[in-house]
Amino acid sequence: MRLRSALLPLLIIAIAGTGFIYLKNSRPQQNRPEIKEKEWQIDVVAVSPTALAPELAIFASVEAPQQLTATAPAAAVVTAIYTHEGAKVRAGDLLLTLDERDFNPRLAAAAADVADLKAQISQLSTKQQFSRQALIQEQTLLELARAALSRAKSLQKQNLVSDQSQDEAQQAVVRQELALAQRQLEVDNYPASLAQLQARLQRAESSLAEATLAMERSRIVAPYDATIASLAVAVGERVQAQQQLLELYQVTTLELRARLADRYLQPLSNALMRDIPITARGENGLILTLRQISGKAEPGAFDALFQVSAAGESLKPGSLQAVTLTLPPREHLFALPPQALYGSETIYQVIDGRLQPLTVEVVGNLHNSDNNSQILVQSSDPLTFPATMMVTHLPNASRGLKVKVNP
Repeated sequence: MRLRSALLPLLIIAIAGTGFIYLKNSRPQQNRPEIKEKEWQIDVVAVSPTALAPELAIFASVEAPQQLTATAPAAAVVTAIYTHEGAKVRAGDLLLTLDERDFNPRLAAAAADVADLKAQISQLSTKQQFSRQALIQEQTLLELARAALSRAKSLQKQNLVSDQSQDEAQQAVVRQELALAQRQLEVDNYPASLAQLQARLQRAESSLAEATLAMERSRIVAPYDATIASLAVAVGERVQAQQQLLELYQVTTLELRARLADRYLQPLSNALMRDIPITARGENGLILTLRQISGKAEPGAFDALFQVSAAGESLKPGSLQAVTLTLPPREHLFALPPQALYGSETIYQVIDGRLQPLTVEVVGNLHNSDNNSQILVQSSDPLTFPATMMVTHLPNASRGLKVKVNP
């Protein structure tokens, strides 16, 4: 009885376990769900390398090689101003005048000095002519004095004249020799005296020319068709010599200077040597042509100078212009939308429905037929063309990512 009571719980547990196993094995079987890899919808383009002309967006500063700064030739008062800043003027237009009364005294003094020296030269020439004639007479008088001394000596030997008479004749010869030497010195000094006066005359004529030029420059006249850049004075103001009056520049000679990286130096230099035109375009129809490469460079950069070909009337020296430079064509390039680029040097090629990254070099931009901006890239990786490139920007793009091309 006790044995039966002890086995009964074990029997119940065995029957329950057997029933659980039976129920577990007899339940309906459910298939496990299959996990599918997600496919990302993308757009692609097929590309093949070709020769394309990259476009480079740059900033260029406007410069005026023909820019003139008019200064005061001497201290004077501004009497009139006939223009204003920004005005367009024609060659020969009167722009500003200074008071002529500030220039007249100097001009009159210089003219008087020239006239005085010319008179002195004329007087010296007349004196030279007289001295030459007088020299002949002095020589004649010396010969007569010597003859008189000779007679006095002869008579003195005969005791017909006194010693005093001989001495007087001797003195007359000495005096005449001195007079002849003095006259000869005047004749001989004529070239030196003339040269001194002529040198002084040249200086005086130079001062006169300077005073005349200063008088002429008291009237500021436009030397060519130009634009007034600035006015530095006002009517009634007294200015000093060399003080700035106004600035003007010639619109037709305006040029733009752009700082470019060294990697563009060789292709641009080669194009200039081969007379291949390099153009750039800016806002409002501005057209530029590369004129020359600056002779001075800095580490890693150089300056390119562009001539304004069209629509440059509104340019102002010192302003910055955003322009698009068209570089010489390069081989083995292909164009992609900007969103195809990841970082600065990675794009993705689609191979068998999966992404493969490619390292590329961005060499510039290009506007397609719809005027949409594209990037021009060059790949150093071996490719089989035409190649399919992804142009959809995926935030999780990575090597091997499964993708599905939109129809």
